[in-house]
Amino acid sequence: MLKFITVFFLAATAAQADSFSGTARVVDGDTLDLGFSANIRLHGIDAPEISQRCGAVACGREAKAWLAKRIEGKRLTCTQTAWDSRYNRPVAKCKTLGGKDIGQMIVAAGMAWAYVKYSNDYVLDEKTAALNERGFWAYPFEPPAQHRAASRVAPPSSDCPVKGNISPNSGEKIYHVPGQRHYDQVRINAAQGEACFDTEAQARAAGWRKSRR
Repeated sequence: MLKFITVFFLAATAAQADSFSGTARVVDGDTLDLGFSANIRLHGIDAPEISQRCGAVACGREAKAWLAKRIEGKRLTCTQTAWDSRYNRPVAKCKTLGGKDIGQMIVAAGMAWAYVKYSNDYVLDEKTAALNERGFWAYPFEPPAQHRAASRVAPPSSDCPVKGNISPNSGEKIYHVPGQRHYDQVRINAAQGEACFDTEAQARAAGWRKSRR
């Protein structure tokens, strides 16, 4: 009953800051289960989607594992900052009993990005992580928001044998052919300058290089 009342109170006071606590279970790199009926979305950060890859690295699962290693089963105290009406859940800034800000921890480690669409709280932590190539900053990666947008783009048709992809990290033009590791996952976004080619020769002539994997 207490859990029900707590969650009901959170929903009813979405515009207000409210504190609550619970034992953490990590759902993904930016989502926690504290034992209530609704998960908690961490304030100000955006971690890779659970199925997302950063080059050869399964960064979505790695972000979850990194966070779980540090807070799984530990007591956290959270302060609600907003209400996510799309998923009907609170957005909150959460801290360990020792006062460590979970969002700051994961962004500073390069395991998530500052979600500047909603907050600038962790921009400096992100810049420091990028400068020192921590976490995913050491790999080619696509910010989660771009990954989600690309996932909504229709898959390329069968008349796209050579997929010309642009790396969101370096801006390098890289093409993929059937049989290569990332060929099936690549989605072409023409609005961002990506393209399909009939042959590798066409791709090279247009300034693309072949993927090394």
